[in-house]
Formats: sequence, C-alpha cells, structure tokens
Amino acid sequence: MILGVAVVILSSLVYLIVKWLNSPSGIIYRNKDIPAPPEESWLLGHPNMSNPMYSEGGVQWLDKWTQKYPKLWKIRVGPYVDFVTADPKVIKAIFNEKPEKDHFYRYVRDWLGDGLLLSAGQKWFTRRKLLTPSFHFDILKSYHEIFNKTTNVFIECIKEKGDEEVDIFNLSLWLTLDTVLQCLLGYEGHCQIKEDDYASLMYKITGLVIKRIYAPQYAYDWVYGLTQDGKEYKELAERFEVITRKIIADRQTLHDERPEELSDQQDFLDILLSVKYDDGSKLSTRDVMDEANVFVFEGHDTTGAAISWALYLLSKNREHLDKCYQEVKSVFVDGSENVTLHQLSSLPYLSLCLKECLRLKCSVPYIGRELSKDFTVDIDGKSVMMPAGSVIHIVLDTMHRHKNHWDSPEEFRPDRFLPENMGKRDPFTYIPFSAGPRNCVGQKFAESEFRLTVAKVLYNFDIEVIGEEKIERLNAFIQKPLNLYLKFTPRS
Repeated sequence: MILGVAVVILSSLVYLIVKWLNSPSGIIYRNKDIPAPPEESWLLGHPNMSNPMYSEGGVQWLDKWTQKYPKLWKIRVGPYVDFVTADPKVIKAIFNEKPEKDHFYRYVRDWLGDGLLLSAGQKWFTRRKLLTPSFHFDILKSYHEIFNKTTNVFIECIKEKGDEEVDIFNLSLWLTLDTVLQCLLGYEGHCQIKEDDYASLMYKITGLVIKRIYAPQYAYDWVYGLTQDGKEYKELAERFEVITRKIIADRQTLHDERPEELSDQQDFLDILLSVKYDDGSKLSTRDVMDEANVFVFEGHDTTGAAISWALYLLSKNREHLDKCYQEVKSVFVDGSENVTLHQLSSLPYLSLCLKECLRLKCSVPYIGRELSKDFTVDIDGKSVMMPAGSVIHIVLDTMHRHKNHWDSPEEFRPDRFLPENMGKRDPFTYIPFSAGPRNCVGQKFAESEFRLTVAKVLYNFDIEVIGEEKIERLNAFIQKPLNLYLKFTPRS
C-alpha cells in the first residue's frame, strides 16, 4: 500500500517536472545562451524576501541587470521564467506581432472582469474599436470643466496644509481618483475632501493586488483564497461590485425612463450604455461594469504618480521650474481657476519639461506581454528562440535612461524633446504610454489632466523637497513614490 502511494506520488512529480521543462518557462530556463543574474534561492529564484523586488532595493536590482543586459535576459520567480528587455528594436519587433497582456494581469480578472485591459483576440479588437471614440478630442473637451473643478479643490487642499510637509502622492492620488470618477462615471464622491466608500475600496483592493503579484506562493487562486489577504480581497471586491452596479443601474434608469434629465455632454458611462456593435446589440451590464472598472483603475494612479514625480523633479531643477512658472504666469493672465484649453496648449516649455519628467520617472516602469508565436532574437551573434506563450517584461524605466539611447541620461534636459532632437532617436526609445495596438487609449485624457494640474500648482506655489534622502520607489503596476514630501509656499 505504502509502495503504491509512493509510486503514484513519484510518478506525478516526474510528470509535473517534465511538463514544466517543456513549458515556455522550462525552455527559457534550460537555454544557457540567455544571460541571467545569480538566483537567491532554488525555490523562489531571483526574489529576495529581505529585499523584495517591488522595494527600492528591488527597483535598483532590476535596473542594474537591465542596464547590463538591455537586449535580453531572463528572470525566475518561482515556477515562472520570463524574459526582460529594454531594447527599442526588440520591443518594436515584439509589438508588431500583437502580443497579449502577461499572466500577472489575471490577478485582477475577477475584480476588473474581461474588459479592454484583460480581454484578448477578436473580443479585444472589437471592444477597442468600439471604445476608442470615447476619448476623441471633442469628448475630452467636455471633461475640461471637471478638470478645472477638481484641480481647484486640489489647490485648496494644499493651501490648507499651510507650512506642513505634504505627502504629495497621497494627495495627488485622491485628486486623480476624484477626477476620473466624475469624468467617466459622473460619480461625485468628493474623495479629496471627505472619505468615500467607492474610492477607499479602489485604494484598498489595488494595494492587495500589488502585494500578491510579488508573492509567488499565492500564484494559484485556491491558495490565495485561503489566506487572510485573499478573503479580504474577495469581500472588498464584492462590496465594490455592489456600488458599481448601483451607479450603472441609476444611469440606465435615466436613459430608459427620464432621458430629458441626462446632460447634454455625454460622459464615458453614457457612451458605454449607448454604444452598439455592428449587429445593433449593446454591451451587457457585465460588460459595462468591466470597462468602467478598468478605466477607473488604470486612469487614476498612473496620473497621480506622474504629477508627484513631476513636482519633485521640477523642484530639484530650479532653473527649469522658474522658466515654467514664468511661462504659466504669462499665459494665465486671469488667474488659474478657469484655465481654457487654448491656454493649456500655449505652454510649450512646460510640455517639454513634463515629457522629460516622464522619461526620468516613468509612471508605468514596466509592462508585460505574452508572445503569441515563436520569436527569435540575436544575442552576441547567437540566435535565441523565444517560445510562444513566454512572457517578456519591457522595462521602460531603464530604456528611458539608458546610455545607449540618451546622452547624460540622468540629467534633466527638456530640450531632448525639441523636434530637431527627437528625429535623431528611434521613437521606441520613449514610450511612457506604451506603443503598438495595446497602447494607452486614455493617453490624451491623462496628458490633459497632468499638464493642467502641474501648471496650476506652479502658478500658485513655489515648491521645495523635504527629506530627499528618505524617498523610495515602489514598483507595482506604477512607479509609486514613498516618503515624497514637498513644502508648498504660496506665491504673492
């Protein structure tokens, strides 16, 4: 009996090992032509539990090895062995093959559903075609009044801090969440000035997802579901769904029963409820929920991080901050409360500086893609096959600062983005909003909010960094600043 059990266990183990060795991860692991750093442990691979990969130390470790092997190297996290690159030619070639999102995104599937972020193939293509007009310039113009309103609240929140040091990322996060909820869903929770259940749930769920991504032991849903974090995640996601369903149901009632009460300016939710496929059918309630959740999730923390890092970098580069201030002051002749789109488009030097900020501190430090077909890359004269189904992590943060593509990459030099200088570089050396078919559909929305917020802050305040030596980065979906405190002095 014991012998029989032992044979079954041994046979199962051999089967799993052979299956893994022939999987994309196993094939990559066995290929000795692909460089790799020394592993920390036989079980977890490269992650170091005392210096996790999402921490400042982990960020520096990832940058170190990507700087050393920018074309391609491999990383192992538990049973997953993936590729890493920061080479624009490799990235361009991969994007041309229309890869899908990598397996880490599945951790948010039961919360965000199968919307534009996570869907694949024909479903993604059809949905992308359907929703792209939602961010047309004419639609974005209708959001500008809300941008002004929420950024005015943001300015007042900073003023109320007085001489206090301000945790700028925390403040920026509530601003961008307030903005995206009002613009996309017409939901006025006013989370900048009071506690709001919907906004708080979004914040807590995102934190749990980030924590899980870097815990290989929780890769399997059934294991994660047994943990305290897994149970909390399930409970929060269910509460979040109840609120989202009510927001959608209330708006659907207006469409069906009281259309005269709808605003003349459609927001994103109105478009989701009205848009039709070629056969005349509409999105289901589940589809509407999925897309609404995805755009709120993706549309707030990235912009919040961009605003925080931009204010930090400008405060560190006084010459450029002063030049931006003089430009903003000359354009905002009637103050900053009701900035027009024309005024916003009349800030060329600020625009150059914001591009340089996104280069030095990319809000999304890396993106993952899963190859849909075999792919070959040349490494030092050797042809390396990347098997279909393998995952490649594209480290934008390193590529944007690599000496192969940028002179003095750590210097703040906005003139890099003058037309005469941009033409000298491969366009794929700078892709803060990704590239290819799955680039950021909300890029113009984010850029408008980003530029308006920074411009208003510069108009109203001088900025100083406090305790710079304590600032750290947390790489988890976004490049999140930790301990980033700024002092704001009102301008006379």
